[in-house]
Amino acid sequence: MLNNLVMKKYVFLLGTLVSLTTFAQSDSLTLHFEKLINHAVKIPFVFYNDSCFLTSTLLKIDIDNQAMTTDINFSDNAEDWLKESLPRIIEAIDKPKLKRYCIKTGIRKKSVIIPIIIESSLTRCLSKNDFHWRENYYDFKGKKLKGDCFFVEPVKLVLEVAVQ
Repeated sequence: MLNNLVMKKYVFLLGTLVSLTTFAQSDSLTLHFEKLINHAVKIPFVFYNDSCFLTSTLLKIDIDNQAMTTDINFSDNAEDWLKESLPRIIEAIDKPKLKRYCIKTGIRKKSVIIPIIIESSLTRCLSKNDFHWRENYYDFKGKKLKGDCFFVEPVKLVLEVAVQ
């Protein structure tokens, strides 16, 4: 009876540790992409003065059965200036870190989906929601998102609006 109770506590603690480790890995990947996007994306200056600016899109990273990256794209609703930054983002991605993350989490033959939200630092606009849904939010290269996907925590960038 005592061994059964000890085993249940061990399984509970092990499950909690695995959950916390998985969260930390996801958080680490999100932090990596937050820093990367913050440095690679050149946001037009005009948006820094827009107290109501909000845009969101998806970054899709296709992973093959060897945990290697095969394709990286924004969803079709991404702003043009965001799409123009894609080569800098691709170059800046720590691919060995991404591969280790995929191996640890068992991601094979799936797409890693990273929601990206960019908004102004001033008051939230009542006319906009957290996710700016457009018809092609889940479209990539003109086709609807399909297949196995692994969504990670959203990357949120806040534009510091200059108050005059």
